[in-house]
Amino acid sequence: FDTTYAGGGYAFLDPRGRLVIPGTDGVIERFRITDGEGGAAIEALDAFDVSHTLAPDEPISSALPDWSGRLWYVGSEGTVGTLNPSTRQARSIRFEDADIENSFALAPDGGAYVVTSRELVSLRIGAGGLPQVVWSQAYDRGRRRKPGQSSRASGTTPTILLGGRYVAIADNAEPRMHVQIYDARPGVRGSWLVCETEVFEPDRSATENSLIAVGSSIFVENNYGYRLFDSLGGHVPESGAARIDFDPRARTCELAWENDDVHIPSVVSKVSAPDGTMLTYTKEPYPTGVEAWWFTALDANTGEVLWRRLAGTGVLANNHYAALYVGPDGDLYVGTVGGVIALVG
Repeated sequence: FDTTYAGGGYAFLDPRGRLVIPGTDGVIERFRITDGEGGAAIEALDAFDVSHTLAPDEPISSALPDWSGRLWYVGSEGTVGTLNPSTRQARSIRFEDADIENSFALAPDGGAYVVTSRELVSLRIGAGGLPQVVWSQAYDRGRRRKPGQSSRASGTTPTILLGGRYVAIADNAEPRMHVQIYDARPGVRGSWLVCETEVFEPDRSATENSLIAVGSSIFVENNYGYRLFDSLGGHVPESGAARIDFDPRARTCELAWENDDVHIPSVVSKVSAPDGTMLTYTKEPYPTGVEAWWFTALDANTGEVLWRRLAGTGVLANNHYAALYVGPDGDLYVGTVGGVIALVG
């Protein structure tokens, strides 16, 4: 089953509560959410056509605002662009022979980190809003597109940690993928890679979701083997969740724990720092063929399962790459094939 995130997979709410959706037609649209007598409604506000900065028929994979209010966007065929909403001016560059299936990260200093199917790239805005490469480094993209992945590449959105001093991704290496941490500074001599750690079982490791950074710890999940229809009949992908601890002084990474029992097909998990839990959405194998999906909490310090709550059964309870969200009151929400499921306290 093919996977693509272009056309709204990475929609976001801006600081004014407007819904921003990048489309498959090269248009970024903004909507206003209203709450009137007839209930909540979504109203179209404006749209920005940036198709002239993309390759022919190239959809936008993701768009995000930086601290200045400018929008950055990436196209699935290697385009990285910026848009000034006030002037409507859009500028872009393209990485040839590469695709971009993931979202990207923006640093407080105005820079962007993009992982293509070949390399991790640090960018800044140059003259006239044109993106410029600060540094880039190739990673091991493996020998194949692993089951559950959208392309033969890293499946992670870059994750910024320790105030922007470092950036982390997972590669696509065989027999085991690595969690990698890079020095984000532009003036590094030689390799920007600081350290890396192997995770999960040989020939059974892949992730299609962003790493989670809490302080100097990185959390990663294993999505190897997930496909929408292959998950029917009680089947599950490979198991695995792990925490890697990074020591910036020693410039070393080490595996703190690895849980080989939980199966996390495709959700973007969350880590709650105050109570020390990793919140996720799991599917457990059932020989009777029951499709059971669970809200699950792991101890972030040990990796042990703290609790599980049944979210639903059947294919309609499958989140299919949708993220897990935590409300201000601690309630959990996940988008599924059949709608939104909430776990309320």
